[in-house]
Amino acid sequence: MCRMEQKNMKYKLTSFENMSCRTGHGVSYDKVNTLFSGTGAFGDEIWESPSDGSLVKTGDKWFHAKQINSKNVDYWIAIIHLGKVYSTVVDLEVPLPPVDTTALDITQIMRDTIASGGRIASLKHDWDVAPPVVRANGASVMPETVPFNNRPVNGKGSKLQLRSWMRKYAESINDAKGNSAWKEPKTGLINTGTNPEALSFGGNTILVKSIEGRFAKVWAVPIDCESLKSNWFTENGRLAIMKFTASNEKSHKVFKVGAGLDVYFPFLTNQVDYYVALSRIELWAKLPFVITDKGTIVEYLLLGDEIYGLTESKERILLYAPKLGYVTNWKLITSQPPPKG
Repeated sequence: MCRMEQKNMKYKLTSFENMSCRTGHGVSYDKVNTLFSGTGAFGDEIWESPSDGSLVKTGDKWFHAKQINSKNVDYWIAIIHLGKVYSTVVDLEVPLPPVDTTALDITQIMRDTIASGGRIASLKHDWDVAPPVVRANGASVMPETVPFNNRPVNGKGSKLQLRSWMRKYAESINDAKGNSAWKEPKTGLINTGTNPEALSFGGNTILVKSIEGRFAKVWAVPIDCESLKSNWFTENGRLAIMKFTASNEKSHKVFKVGAGLDVYFPFLTNQVDYYVALSRIELWAKLPFVITDKGTIVEYLLLGDEIYGLTESKERILLYAPKLGYVTNWKLITSQPPPKG
């Protein structure tokens, strides 16, 4: 399911970072509380500045919050302040299409994104980034986390709220050891508390919607979309799922986490697009392209640890397999995540 409701409220706001709650629509009003990043607030009004003024620009918007965490409040929270966007707002009164209980069609999402100018990309490993990413202890094998943000800025965005469907889904795509591992701070996803960080891992595959300056705008599964049924081995499921990886900066080798564990988790976002630094991705060849002596590839197909290209006649051409490596003139610099087994 991909919608959320609150009775008697017109709008829902979600902030990108910790936000001040004030007694009026402007920073000159008293701060009375804090709305923590990723927390939803429900309200009845949006105020928009008609002109420039002291500490305000034309088009700045403030949200009148009436309910937070099921408690009645009377706050004003910035949506846009001095031209900078701090929050997103959903109009709860806009009619929504019926909830689709069928499985989320990852392949169709991929096709639509690429048809609109998007690309598939791999998340580079630390040593392939310019300049290389240096972690706390370069001699150790450490989780190779890659931060994502809800805005085109560096660093991690707000944490994801671990919901019951996410936990059940993660448990369904991992074995017992994998399920124990993704919940542990040492594997990188959950560092403090119980909520996952906004990240993925080096070597994983993502769907880039567009390039915006120094950042790539990336598709991810909305956090309240409970119709995700894919796994790592279903058709193009890798675009909606991340596999945990670890690396050693000194040897430039990629490992599984823990004692060689295959660990997976859905690639989720807090209802808005993700951004990742352009320096952190390797774009795959733009479609269509020609494979020597094989034909023209018009679509990618990801099946588990293997990558294929499809021709116009739907012939499947193997591009990569763990035991064979790259078997055509199509190649990536970025190493793939270690295969299952």
